[in-house]
Amino acid sequence: MEIDIFGEVSYYPSMQIGYFAQDYRTQLLPEQTVWQWMENNIVAPAQEIRKVLGQVLFRGDDVNKKIAMLSGGESARLIMAKLILEKHNVLIFDEPTNHLDMESIDALIEAVQVFPGTVLFVSHNRYFIDRISTRVLVLTEQHGVQNYLGNYNDYLDQFGKDYLAIA
Repeated sequence: MEIDIFGEVSYYPSMQIGYFAQDYRTQLLPEQTVWQWMENNIVAPAQEIRKVLGQVLFRGDDVNKKIAMLSGGESARLIMAKLILEKHNVLIFDEPTNHLDMESIDALIEAVQVFPGTVLFVSHNRYFIDRISTRVLVLTEQHGVQNYLGNYNDYLDQFGKDYLAIA
């Protein structure tokens, strides 16, 4: 995938894009259990589904919880499990840490760090940004899109907090 400074996006035929939307809860069916929802939405062996659910902190009887009873963070983790099992090579996250507690954020960070593909995300969570970013894109009206290699702290070290405040 290539993105130029004028907003053009080029897709390659081999791209399999997964998208985590801010309104992710609309994908869930409240009357189903975690396990039922995964079985109905993923084609994968039960052992693989259980392994990934465990990675996103659904362990033991947690898979029998009704989706209606899940917290916002648990619901987000369920959608993440689905994305992992769909075997995308590009993931786009729109505010993935909203509603997540620190344990869930750390689990997401670990999953993203071992993900072999490309991750493009928008987040206001500086801890999350610093832990997983290898490049920071800053979009401003004055300068357009600016590309900085490194993580969030590298960006701040180069330009300082005052620059970020006016960006």
